[in-house]
Amino acid sequence: FFSPKMHARMRQAAALVHTTVVLLVAFYVIWILSGVVAWISHLGYRSPAISPYLPSKGYPYNPSTDSLIAFFAANIPLALVFTLSHSLLTPRRLPFGRHSRLLYNLMSALTLHLFLDHYVPLATPIMMTLPIPASIHVWLSTWC
Repeated sequence: FFSPKMHARMRQAAALVHTTVVLLVAFYVIWILSGVVAWISHLGYRSPAISPYLPSKGYPYNPSTDSLIAFFAANIPLALVFTLSHSLLTPRRLPFGRHSRLLYNLMSALTLHLFLDHYVPLATPIMMTLPIPASIHVWLSTWC
């Protein structure tokens, strides 16, 4: 149906699309994993200029709750979505051959992003203050 030359071009185009999708998924996964470090250390809160570029603003920005029951009610379903999909839909169980690991990583990053976006913090007093200057804490949070 297609000439050999056209068939070769179509294979090249398919390879380019495949490579582009793999790179985009890999970039997203790395962005989310790096964003977890920023989110845990509240980097987006301490450095508002970079907050728009971090997943979930780089800190738990949703209104906090004083109630332990409300905290668990909001966060346990989110944690279950991440944990169950991460545990039950392993690459071996996904029927996508060589693309199963890529899909697994994408799914894990998406559910982690969902968790970070909808997490409800528990209003608690500050338990510990790091004995280092804030600028060093920001630097360590950014580069670790």
